[in-house]
Amino acid sequence: MGAHVAVIVGFTVLVTFATVAAQPACVIEKYCEDEEFRNVVIQDAPAVEFVRCSFRASEIRGDWTNAIFRDVIFLAGSILDIDFAEAQFDRVFFSSSIMEQYSFASASFVDTYFDRMFDGTSSLSATRSFDSAQLRSLTLSGVILPRLSIADVVQVTQQLPALETARQDLNFAIRGSDLKLLFARNADLQGARFVYSELQDADFSSANLAGATFKYSNLTGAQFENANLTSASGFSTATLPVPSETCEEFCESRSCSCEDPLYCASAGANLGPFVNCSDFTLFLEVINNISFNSASWLRVVFDSVQISGTEERVNLGGFAIRDARFRSVQIISASIPGAAAANSFEVSDTSLESVLFIDVSSEIMADSTSFFFKNCVARAVVFNGCLLRRARFENIGFEFLPDPEFDPFLSQLTENGFFGGELASASFVNVTGQFKSLQGIFLYPFGFRDVLMAGVVMSDIKAPFYITSCSVSDLNIDSSQIPQLYVSNATMLNVTMSGSSVNDMAFFNEANEILQNSRASFKASAMSQSSDRMTVRQRMDPSQQVLHDALFLNVDMFRISFFGIHMKNVTFSGLQDAGDNALFYVGTGTTIEGLYFRDSRLSQFEFQFRFGASLSDLLIENSVIFDQFLIFASVVNSAAWDNVRIENSAIHKLQFAFVNARNWHMRDSNFTSMMLSGGPFNASFSSCILQDAVFDAVDLLNSSFDDVTLLGSTRFTGSDVQYTSGLFDAGGCFTFCEEYGCNCGTEPTPEPTPEPTPSPTSTSAPCFPADAIVTREDGTQLRMDQLQVGDRIEVADGQFSEVFLFGHRDPQAKYQRFVEIKTVSGALLHVSESHLVYVSEISNRGYEMYSRRYLVPARLVSRHHVVFSQHGRFPDQVDSVRVIERSGLYHPHTLSGSIVVNSVLVSCHAEIVHPAVAELLLLPVRIIYSMFGWNLLATALESGIRFTNPGLRILSLTGIVSLDP
Repeated sequence: MGAHVAVIVGFTVLVTFATVAAQPACVIEKYCEDEEFRNVVIQDAPAVEFVRCSFRASEIRGDWTNAIFRDVIFLAGSILDIDFAEAQFDRVFFSSSIMEQYSFASASFVDTYFDRMFDGTSSLSATRSFDSAQLRSLTLSGVILPRLSIADVVQVTQQLPALETARQDLNFAIRGSDLKLLFARNADLQGARFVYSELQDADFSSANLAGATFKYSNLTGAQFENANLTSASGFSTATLPVPSETCEEFCESRSCSCEDPLYCASAGANLGPFVNCSDFTLFLEVINNISFNSASWLRVVFDSVQISGTEERVNLGGFAIRDARFRSVQIISASIPGAAAANSFEVSDTSLESVLFIDVSSEIMADSTSFFFKNCVARAVVFNGCLLRRARFENIGFEFLPDPEFDPFLSQLTENGFFGGELASASFVNVTGQFKSLQGIFLYPFGFRDVLMAGVVMSDIKAPFYITSCSVSDLNIDSSQIPQLYVSNATMLNVTMSGSSVNDMAFFNEANEILQNSRASFKASAMSQSSDRMTVRQRMDPSQQVLHDALFLNVDMFRISFFGIHMKNVTFSGLQDAGDNALFYVGTGTTIEGLYFRDSRLSQFEFQFRFGASLSDLLIENSVIFDQFLIFASVVNSAAWDNVRIENSAIHKLQFAFVNARNWHMRDSNFTSMMLSGGPFNASFSSCILQDAVFDAVDLLNSSFDDVTLLGSTRFTGSDVQYTSGLFDAGGCFTFCEEYGCNCGTEPTPEPTPEPTPSPTSTSAPCFPADAIVTREDGTQLRMDQLQVGDRIEVADGQFSEVFLFGHRDPQAKYQRFVEIKTVSGALLHVSESHLVYVSEISNRGYEMYSRRYLVPARLVSRHHVVFSQHGRFPDQVDSVRVIERSGLYHPHTLSGSIVVNSVLVSCHAEIVHPAVAELLLLPVRIIYSMFGWNLLATALESGIRFTNPGLRILSLTGIVSLDP
């Protein structure tokens, strides 16, 4: 087994890699991963593989032949008398180090960077060799390495595959470096970049320097005998004994060649110098006012190039780019004119990195594609303010730039996307991409922001994406597998999704602002015929529709959410859930006018309405909802649900809470475990089965029950049924309600019968069971039945407060009903139904964001909430909520008004009285306790203050404080 042994020599640690029968450290089978070597000397590491390692202020020496380095950093150290022959360097960064007596002969370099490296010896015989190395992106920047030899180096010139994931870079670059007496005979340096560098007395004899540039470099005394300088540039800015403007002038006295058989042959006087180019490299160039009409580029490399139309727009009509590499390229103010297929702009089999299209426009071409991207890898490709009509993006891989942690070239991640402008009659086919996590934030691989989108077709999409502040009409998504689709502040008119699966879809209205097209509606036919029919978006009233006339056909969904938007005429046909706990969620402030479900099967179908949200015209037809159909509203503002039809369907756990339901029609359907509580309910049931249904304190108004079968434990507890029809037989309403527990208005005085003891029982007071756990200031944990007045316990964010009063303390209470709230981290809280719990809502973006904390009764907590666990400090999403039985009733009050129970933050109060009012009513008790302690407070309570203090009397009447002797 490979191991390394550390031996202390003075203050230096000597680390030797060898096969030694000692305790293994980081090397196992000669493999080292995620290690940091600091202030050490490392001697010999032949054939060792290093992955994500760093060497800082360290000295390396000896035999390192055939070693492998991936994502490695050498920083501020020494590289002395070392042999790296045939080693492999992949994404390696050398910086601020001394190099003496070194050999990289026959080594291979991929994305490797030498920065501010210095030769520490003046010996003329010292080895300084990169001879016969294989180069695929090697950069030397700010180095001082005189007499360096790079003879016979070979560049890896493989063609780009269609969707290659590895980053493509130019093969060899020298920037701001001192390489006097550089020996580069027979070197393959095609496309090399020598910028601001000292190349005095260098030897480039017989080297291939086609397409190389020598900008601002010192070439005094340099030899170029038999070198190929085809399309080389930068001579006019280089330091030379005799200035040269062109390659021909430069080679005239140096026996080198400037022949140009393939590079950028001009096809016409008016087409400019960059037409019909192949195997061509361009670096640090600005090209203005050039027409690329009918040009063709093959295997070209553009790095740090700007193409712009300063006086007239750049003509890209008929321009084809194939098998190329673009990095840090800007195309500004360009047009794709004409109405024929031959005039389209095509980019295929190309890698694009940090490419910006600004103000690029294309005219609509009848039955042709004007802007064609095919078989490309796109990293940080942005279309800003572009007007693209009949554009097509096919077989595109949207990716992110490499992480800056291991990439010295780039300082930040940049997204792909379309920002501003228009997309008309565009298509996206076979698009791939994945989320990127950056410091806990999930970034989308591509998206659309502030874009007018009309007639866009998306097919075979396998990537998450977003649509933000866009006006969208006639959007069609087909045959796609979308991990997440996030829509915010957008108008969506005539949207169709079919044959697709979506793991998570969210429609969100942020800040109640909607960007709406100033016209009333979109028409696809007008878009295809007119280039100016789209008008400038205006900020409209948020009551305007956001999702209008949408169809989701045969779509598999795991989660779809709507937050604060307006929906109209939205249809789901053949909707299927994509797994367990699938969710359909309508959140705060959403208004729906026309929501239709046909032929759908859902495992969980949950609606949660708050603050007056409303729905009208809901249809559920030929569907099965076999887990939950939940409708909630706030206690204060009940939700309005009008004109609901449920036909030929089966629904399990249809539940209402504080819903104002009007004109409901249920026909030929089965309802299992239906539960309705609070609010009026005006409905007609026809040929339906109600099994284990519960109508709890519901005003059924003039509801009708025709040919309805009541099965199981169906109850109408406390509900007013006196004006219903078809519910009871000849026995009448009173006989029916004796069995089902409902109300019939005024009834004869019944014979007194003993009231059965309910099991389990429920309390409106805020209580915990006896086995609930709290934490004292010394870190010990106590059960609730062990807690005493005066104990300082955790209340929030690592703070502690004293218990000054128990509102309830009843160890004899049995079979009490509590809500069990379980979180995804495993926290488990048992609390009474009315107890107020601190929660926040999930905003459902590409990353999780939470609004400020607020209080809700435990009975209204759902999986859409996060509670605050881990001692009340961190958001923790609710995983499940259910009702259970526990023994004991305990209600401690702390001076802070909050408490952490079972690691979850809750209030000390219940919903029946606002927490601020409850705190005010308890103020006299708090003052006595704070000034005189518990003994005097207990005496005062025993002597009658509990019966005379109005605050305590009110709290007693509400059940928050028990004042029984």
